[in-house]
Amino acid sequence: MVSRKRVPPTPKGPGVIAVHRITQPDHELYVNPDLIQVIEANPDTVIVLANGTRYVVSETAAEVTDLVRRWRASIVAAAEPRSRANARRAGSGRLAAVVELPRDARAAD
Repeated sequence: MVSRKRVPPTPKGPGVIAVHRITQPDHELYVNPDLIQVIEANPDTVIVLANGTRYVVSETAAEVTDLVRRWRASIVAAAEPRSRANARRAGSGRLAAVVELPRDARAAD
């Protein structure tokens, strides 16, 4: 058996991360991180989606978790410049500032 060096997994495009099935390590499997419900690691890594679909992947649970974390961080980073621009416009009077209102204690019942 020839040992092939696998390319480390990376987030791919908007909305997906790339992992590799344990049976097909040369082919990438693109998974929507928002659909991941559970990542099991005993001994193979199994990704369980919200619809019950299970994928056995060659990445470790820590690698999959890191991919999801980096993907979510990229979403936040992409939204941050717009938030700063909106804050500047709010200060200039074009947009209304957001004011937190006190909660009515009776509404919580």
